Amino acid sequence: LWRMIALARPRSSRFLLGVVLGALATGSGVALLSVAAWLIARAAEHPPITALSLAVVATRALGISRGVTRYLERLVTHDAAFRTLADVRVRVYERLARTEPVRRFRSGDLVSRLVSDTDATQDLLIRGLTPPLAAMLTGGAAVVFCTAVLVPGGLLLGTGLLLAGLAVPLIAAALGRAPGRRQAAARGELATALVDTLYGAPDLVAYGAMDRAVQRVSDADAELTRIARRDAAVLGFGAGATSLITGLTVWGTLLLGVAAVEGGSLSAVSLAVLVLTALAAFEIVSPLPAVAARLGGIRAGGERLFGILDTPPSVAPPPDPQRRLPAAVSAGAVDGTDAA
Repeated sequence: LWRMIALARPRSSRFLLGVVLGALATGSGVALLSVAAWLIARAAEHPPITALSLAVVATRALGISRGVTRYLERLVTHDAAFRTLADVRVRVYERLARTEPVRRFRSGDLVSRLVSDTDATQDLLIRGLTPPLAAMLTGGAAVVFCTAVLVPGGLLLGTGLLLAGLAVPLIAAALGRAPGRRQAAARGELATALVDTLYGAPDLVAYGAMDRAVQRVSDADAELTRIARRDAAVLGFGAGATSLITGLTVWGTLLLGVAAVEGGSLSAVSLAVLVLTALAAFEIVSPLPAVAARLGGIRAGGERLFGILDTPPSVAPPPDPQRRLPAAVSAGAVDGTDAA
């Protein structure tokens, strides 16, 4: 994974800008719900309209900035990821031009490495790099804000975000490691069986082996489908666990807020802001379990990709004749012969 991330080092500034824009987008979403909660709760007290004008403008501004920053974040990160992917493909084709990997891997498996496993770099950079870093920035800001409103509520929100954004993704990554590795291998096996069957169809029909070849393709497809179902179960676990933690945290924050309102240490308007901010904060960490569950497949795809790039050359390239030309010219000038 670190080697795959290192491929994007020439465009690290673009990805850093994408992280900042992603944090602004998610932060705008959380702030939008917080301001809207304050606006609705404060409007229920029938204050002068001038007391709500700033909140109305802020709600509109946050709604616009959320969409704009999200669009810019997708634009910047996808542009950097696609450019990095183009560089990786060029490196792969340059490596294949030396013919050693072509002779080492079967054609179908090589096609899978060129397409699916190379695209794993893009998945890691777009889904596995920017969202966790943006979640750290925005989640920390949300916890600080809720702690300033009510200390027990902020601490409870921080605990819930750590569970949903760290513990659940770690469990999902552990559960998805083996299926992800098997999925990459099964995808290569299916591509190999399919390509062999298509290109060898005349010979397979002539020797009566077409049924076995088709059965091989069917078995490979069934294995890939079974692994995909395991992967979907891991994704379902991540989504369900995140929803459970979100509900428990919001309920706990609500109970703490009601107790604080009854004790006189918190106003009713602040209670609405606190609870809805806690609810919106989990939007920050909701994509992380799905990303973590795919890390096993991304890691396996990276291993297959670097299996091509790390293939040692069997023949050393000849020395560049252009580098020896000046020496030959000078030797001819010393001997008095025609260098040409």
